[in-house]
Amino acid sequence: MKKMNCPLFFLLTTALLLLQAGCQGPADGIQLEEMPYVDESAGESACDLEEELRDICRELELEKARLDLVIKKKHCLMTEAKISRAATEAELELVERRLAAFGAHTSQLQLSELDLELLTLRDEHKQSTEELKQLEMMYAESELEDKTSEIVLEQGRRRLELTAADLANMERKRAAAFEYALPMERAEIEHEVAALRAEIRLAGLQADLAIAEIELAFLEHQTSILDLEARKTQIEKEPGIAPEPGKGKDS
Repeated sequence: MKKMNCPLFFLLTTALLLLQAGCQGPADGIQLEEMPYVDESAGESACDLEEELRDICRELELEKARLDLVIKKKHCLMTEAKISRAATEAELELVERRLAAFGAHTSQLQLSELDLELLTLRDEHKQSTEELKQLEMMYAESELEDKTSEIVLEQGRRRLELTAADLANMERKRAAAFEYALPMERAEIEHEVAALRAEIRLAGLQADLAIAEIELAFLEHQTSILDLEARKTQIEKEPGIAPEPGKGKDS
């Protein structure tokens, strides 16, 4: 075997030693310098918190405006309900007075008027009856022609029939008024009273329900404000976070 060239042998030997040293790690006593760790998420987190703080401040302003609107709405609703109830109660008072007057005076007055008309018609009927009797007696002894007496007697009979018909109609009208018309009118007034009282009760319940809904909305907005302020305070305590200009904790 021929001997290997010395320079080439030296180079191969050196390469093998270097390769072996690289696989085994750094030599004893040699320390590798470590690169400092930079937390890039810290800057991003601070920016996110500042953006969240601005959003919270804007939302706080909106919630406070909504809360103020709810308070004004409740005041308007209560005032409107009070005015409406007063108007309905005034109307109810008038109808109750009309009902009391109807029972004490109106119905009796209407019956009295009907009785007066009935009495008048009875007198007219009685008078027509007497006039016809007198005519019959007079023409029975008269020497006038039969045609003339018959005409006069027919007119007397006609007047008697008309007064009798008027009298019968008035008697029926008086009976109908006493049995049907006046009781029906009274029942209508009583129904109107009951309807107004029910309207007052229903309006009160509706107002209470509306106010309860407004109070619930008030509590919701108030709770939202408290939560936002708590989160705002928490963010402002974070290092590197400055409070919003002009928007402290009491804003």
